[in-house]
Order: sequence, then structure tokens, then C-alpha cells
Amino acid sequence: MPIQISVYPDKLMIWNPGQLPDDWTVKTLTEKHASRPFNPDVANAFFRVGMIESWGRGIERMFAECAAAGFPAPALRYEPAGLWTVFEFAPRQVAESITEETSVKTSVKTSVKTADRIVELMREHPDISLKEIATRLGKTLRAIEMQANNLKAKERIGRIGPANGGRWAVLK
Repeated sequence: MPIQISVYPDKLMIWNPGQLPDDWTVKTLTEKHASRPFNPDVANAFFRVGMIESWGRGIERMFAECAAAGFPAPALRYEPAGLWTVFEFAPRQVAESITEETSVKTSVKTSVKTADRIVELMREHPDISLKEIATRLGKTLRAIEMQANNLKAKERIGRIGPANGGRWAVLK
């Protein structure tokens, strides 16, 4: 199972399906410890090609880099299925990103507003790409793709011609 990353307004969460050695805890990870890679041969290969500089220092370096950047120390939570690493954003970053309303209503309003802005851009520039829309609106390409799919399902927009070289049609 791959690593999963979740981004929220106030934190970044990373889940790794790896397992700690049987006698280890989260406390063991945060203290000085000898490295015990799950697969020493793979770890050694990465070390020899310079992709890791040393074993057993990743957690220590992660905490140091957060401190140096003014971020809170990451929280580690171990579960039978894997390890969560949670990076809380520094209060100043959260304060800068929070708008007046932070409820679900805001999310829905933002989604509707984004959809309307997408339709308007398509009306003004029928040959615009989803990537260009994402750039203009300051959204991820994936977010714009999801919005465009919803707009197609609601029959507000349609595509005339191929993905490359076609154009958008605003239907409603």
C-alpha cells in the first residue's frame, strides 16, 4: 500500500504503511537510536548511491528542520496499520490562510464560486486548457478536473473535439 498524504488548512498528514520493529515505540523513534531498516539490503543500496546520507537520522533531521523553519514539531502516531506523521502549520501560516468563515458553508460557497469562475473562463476562452484554468484560479489541476467533471455531469459545459485541439462549450 502506498504512502498517503492529506493536506488540510491547518496541517499536513502523512501515513506510511511501514511497521516499527516489535520492541519499538514512537518514543524510540524520537530518541537517539540505532537504525534497524526493514530491508537492510535496500537501505544499503540507497546509501551507496547517495540517496540517504546516514541511517537512523531521518526523524531527528525532520524535527530539526521544523524547528529551524519556525514550525511546531511533527506529531507521530503509530497504529497497527502504519505510522502517521502530522505537521501542524505554524500559527502565522494558518492565520494567513483562514478567511472570515471557516465552516462547511465556506467550502461549498468556494466550490460554487470556483465552478462559476471556470464556466466564465470557458465562455471567454473556449480553447483554454484545464491546466491554464488551474493556474489562473490558483487551484490544483486535480481540483479543476473534479470541478469540470461535475460541470459536465450537470450539463453546464461540454467538450467539442479532442482534449488537445478541441474547445469548451458552455451549455447553461
